[in-house]
Amino acid sequence: MKRWLLLLLVLVSLDALAVTNVRGRVDVAVGEGVLPMAGATVSMCAVGQACTDYVTGPDGMYYFTVAAGDHLIKINGAEKLRVAVPDQETFDVDPLVVR
Repeated sequence: MKRWLLLLLVLVSLDALAVTNVRGRVDVAVGEGVLPMAGATVSMCAVGQACTDYVTGPDGMYYFTVAAGDHLIKINGAEKLRVAVPDQETFDVDPLVVR
């Protein structure tokens, strides 16, 4: 019985360590097209919890490592997208366009 409880505890602990690498790009609308938005502050917020910020580079890309679940993505403080992050190694968010 103790071995089963120990095994259960280990499995639950490993599941709690599961994280997903989230990546995406912020674009800015320019005339008829879009360009990568450098210097944008992207916030990834687990619903009901604190946010983590990332400033995009010249390619407009952002990267986060988060637990699976519902998250809110903000760009420069404005709510942009609510996304359900799956429990998998990598999750790509479609480009977000700022106008």
